[in-house]
Amino acid sequence: STGIELKMGCEVRSVSWENGHWHLWDEQKALIAVAPHLVLANAVEAKRFAQCAHLPLLALRGQITLAPQNATSEKLKTVLSFGHYVTPAAHGYHVVGATFNRIDGDTSTASQAVTAIDHDRNMNAVTQAFPHLFEQIQGTDLEGRASIRCTTPDAHPIIGALPDPGFYREAYAGLNHGRQEEIGRAHV
Repeated sequence: STGIELKMGCEVRSVSWENGHWHLWDEQKALIAVAPHLVLANAVEAKRFAQCAHLPLLALRGQITLAPQNATSEKLKTVLSFGHYVTPAAHGYHVVGATFNRIDGDTSTASQAVTAIDHDRNMNAVTQAFPHLFEQIQGTDLEGRASIRCTTPDAHPIIGALPDPGFYREAYAGLNHGRQEEIGRAHV
């Protein structure tokens, strides 16, 4: 036994730390599970838990474009990265990406529909960087995929134990605007 129990058909609405264990609660405040460890792997939705509300998580909508290869582009053997990117062709198409549009507010209402506007943004970026790589391609003729992803302001992952912001504010209040107490000077 791995000690892991899978629970399906329930939604955790809040978590609490009590007596050395995490308690997971549903919308009716009924206890779902108790565990010594909790791993949150729910992207920007982690912010709905009070313990994560302070984390600098951002939601971005990104779209990739599948651009058909041509006689010039089929010679591409490595990824081109220039703010956007173009991959070598696979099955007759290059992946061109990606747009990044910040989502403020509820991510559940954010559109994941593929748009011609974002196809044009991707293809225009390629055309500016590599004018002869693709023939003029119209966004309405292209396929692609759009989805929502989570990032941080510095694009680094967040890993480890959750900090307790209240504790840190209290414990380090004196450092807020520099040290408040007098520091003894070394004698020279």
